[in-house]
Amino acid sequence: MIPDESPTRERKRTWRDVPLEAGLSVPPAETPEARESHALRRSVFRTGLVVVCTVFAFSVSWHTESAPQHALVLRDGAAKVYLSPSCALGRGTLPISSIAEARKAGLSPDPACEKSGGFLGANQTVLQETLARIYLYLSSPE
Repeated sequence: MIPDESPTRERKRTWRDVPLEAGLSVPPAETPEARESHALRRSVFRTGLVVVCTVFAFSVSWHTESAPQHALVLRDGAAKVYLSPSCALGRGTLPISSIAEARKAGLSPDPACEKSGGFLGANQTVLQETLARIYLYLSSPE
């Protein structure tokens, strides 16, 4: 016989009655305090997961840095531009200076050289740099 049942007044049978009829124990219903505690844990877990995924996404996608101001470039005074050494091949002999000096002289970066990535620094993600600092990733030589 199911608890809270008398022979004259039978209650409606539910899905919770099946384990009782089979002689199995049924866990007690969750209290409101336990439900609130579980909801709080789930929200903290979800927030943490969103933060971790956001940091990971930025660390993987954010990876290029501009060449430093002390990087050496070749100046082309006739075209009023400066070029990286890889872009200046075949242009003859051009004077060498730093990026800061070339900018002070009123020169701008060559658009074709800039588009080809001639003024980018190490192409390494933030995640790779972090792993390299804790000696778990072999970074490229600088």
